[in-house]
Order: sequence, then structure tokens, then C-alpha cells
Amino acid sequence: MKKEYFYYLLIILAFVIMATFNACKPEPELDNSTTGSVKVTTSSVSNITETSAKCGGTVTASGYSVGSCGLCYSELPNPTVSSYITSDQVGTGTFTSVMSGLEPGTKYYVRAYATTSSGTLYGEQKEFTTLGDNNDDDNDDDNGGGNGDDDEEATKPTVTTNSVSNITFESATCGGNVTDDGGANVTARGVCWSTSQNPTISDNKTTDGSSTGSFTSQLSNLSENTKYYVRAYATNEKGTSYGEQKEFTTLIYEQEPSGYINGYAYVDLGLPSGLKWATYNVGASSTESYGDYYAWGETEIKSEYTEDNSLTYGLEISELEAQGYIDADGNLTPSHDAATANWGGSWRMPTKAELEELDDKCTWTWTTQNGVKGCKVTGSNGNSIFFPAAGYRNGSSLNETGGNGYCWTSTSYVSSYSYYLDGVCYLVFTSDIQFVNCDEYRFFGFSVRPVSE
Repeated sequence: MKKEYFYYLLIILAFVIMATFNACKPEPELDNSTTGSVKVTTSSVSNITETSAKCGGTVTASGYSVGSCGLCYSELPNPTVSSYITSDQVGTGTFTSVMSGLEPGTKYYVRAYATTSSGTLYGEQKEFTTLGDNNDDDNDDDNGGGNGDDDEEATKPTVTTNSVSNITFESATCGGNVTDDGGANVTARGVCWSTSQNPTISDNKTTDGSSTGSFTSQLSNLSENTKYYVRAYATNEKGTSYGEQKEFTTLIYEQEPSGYINGYAYVDLGLPSGLKWATYNVGASSTESYGDYYAWGETEIKSEYTEDNSLTYGLEISELEAQGYIDADGNLTPSHDAATANWGGSWRMPTKAELEELDDKCTWTWTTQNGVKGCKVTGSNGNSIFFPAAGYRNGSSLNETGGNGYCWTSTSYVSSYSYYLDGVCYLVFTSDIQFVNCDEYRFFGFSVRPVSE
């Protein structure tokens, strides 16, 4: 009986020892990079700037369906898909991601991830620090003047960004509010802006004081009709913080007329000839409006523009002069000039030489003005006019609007080839080039831009 009791005690003791050993033995670390035949690896971090960095990863799988994959990153170790993430592809393979909107001078942790039917898997963790203003001072004063505990308590300031107001074609008003100095003196505050997102103090910036509280900033030297991004910033000994990003688009520069002739506005472009150019086409009601289309030598608009209904197509120069369409210099007479007939006063169509002066003496810039594509023509005095890309009419169709523009001159020309008809000259402009062309197609419907001495 005693022997059996002894064996019973030995068995109980063995179980106790085994249980104690298993309780004290550490559990094996889970390999989060593999589940079955799925594996995720994280690439090295590169292209590190103040606000962005490039990374990526590789996902391989066999027998499993892989959903989205990308990067997750955070200022804390072991980031997950609950942190900041990128979503770069569905399925397996190698991918590259750009992490944007980062804070300058800040340490980040990043891991590649992939989602499967079994859950989310992560690659190995990488870490990096963005470039920029990180002024943490970890040095103690050897003479006892410094306090390392005080430095550890301080943080970057807290700042918010105001709405943008007073927007013009070259300026705007913004500002912000430093609501917390972070336990250290604010040494600079203002706004920074750029045509790229998440601007920093390395971009354009204002400096508007050095304390907490609200401030107002003036943004200047902006480009017209351009989208900008702006953030307030505040700096203390711990670094620079940024408020939320705002965006705005500057207005289009509206040229003030130099004067009026017979009720129609003109602009002086500072040309050697002193010629005054109208601000819009005949038949238009604004600078961007296409206006009406006229066949050469005709003063009324038509529903169709063809060779058969043209009043001048096929007539030789001698015939045009004999019938009173042109004068001895080869230019349209007032009664056949669409500008004179419709606007009156001293308004007329430009000659070939006058359009060539506009081409040679002004700067032509392809642009979009109030949603209309065309060319902004700027003179040496800084004044400008706008030619909308109104296209042309042929038959009953309107062609090439938004891509090309055509404007008549009043000048005819004699063809040097017997197999070509005598023709007329007109302006052609595109996004790439502008020039004065001469050919026989005077039955087309083109725009008319008046001029006056």
C-alpha cells in the first residue's frame, strides 16, 4: 500500500514539474511575415525629404488570395493598418509607395502589409527620420546652467491655419493662431505656401511675430490663375509645427481699358506704331467670348460658309479692286470691312503688317482665362489683351474651338503660282505658335479683332 502511494506521489510530482516548466518557458515569437505560403517583405527607405519618403515591399503567395497591399507608417513603433497607410496594388508582386504629408525632423516607423482571407500580415519594420528643422537640444550645460528635465518637458508649438481671403491675381491674405507654445518660447510664426501640397518653411513664407496668439499674413508676388496651398507654422526650440492645409486659386488679371472709341474699349500695348487694339472680337460681349464669324470681305454673319455663297472667293485682285472690295494698297475698303461696318467710328480690321507687328513686338502666352483657352498677348508696357481660341466655321460646322484661333487681316495678296488663286492673309495661333498666313480660303468664317489709330 505504501509502495503504491509512493508511485502515486511521483506521478503527481512529475505533472507539477512539467506544468511549472511550461509556464516558465517563453512562448515562441510569432513570425508576422508569413502565414502558410504568404510572405511580406519591406524595402529600404529612400528619397527622404522634409515631408515625404519612398519605400515599398514585395508580396509573394501560393494558394492564398491577396487583397490590398501597401505601407503603414507612424511615429510609434510597429505601425498597423490603423495608422497612416498607402494602398498600392491588389495581389502579389513588388510595389513602391510614397509617404507624404510627413512632419520635418521627425522619426517614423514603416512596415509593408498585405491583407488576406486569414488577416493582415506585416513585413519587417524600417525606421527613418525626415529632413528639416529638429532643434531638440539634448546637451547638458557642463557648468550646471542647463536643465535636461526642462528640455524633455517642452514640445513643438500648436498652430492652426486661418481661411484665405482677399484673393487677387497676385496676392492673398491668410494667417493663423498659435494656441500653445509647447512650453518654450515661440521664435517665429507665419504662413508658408507653394504650388505643391504640404508647403514648409523651405518654400515661400512670411514671418509675423514670435509669440502665441492670432496673426495675419500677406501673401504676395503670386502668379495669376494659379492654385496654391498654404499652412500656418510656428517654431520653438523643439522644432516647427504646421497648421492644417488650405488651398486657393488666384484670380485672372483683368486688364483695365486704356480708353474707348465709339463705346468699345481698347488697350494701348506700347507698340511702335501706336496702334490701339480692341479688347474683344466683333460680336463678342466679353474678352473670353468667341464673337461672330465672317467670311473675308463680308460684313454679315451666315448660317453656312461655302465657296458658293462667298462674295469674294475666286475673284482675282484686279477684280476685287474693280468691284470696290479693296483699295489701291490691296486692303479692304470701309464698306466691306466687318469691323468698320459693325462698330463704326475709326474701327477697322488690322492689316497684315499690323498683325505681324503684334506678333513680333508682344509676348504670346497660351493660357486659360475664365475657363476659355487662348493666347494672352502682352506688350512692352505690360498691358495685355486676350485672343480666345475660337476656331473657324466651314459650311455649317464650327471647328477647332479651344485648340486654334483665326483672325482676318484686311490685306489681300497676289499668288506667285499660276495654279493658285489670289488670296488673303490672316492670323493663326495655337498653344505652340502664332503666325500670319496667306492663302485662297477666304470663304471660311474667321474672327475679327478691330484696331484703330
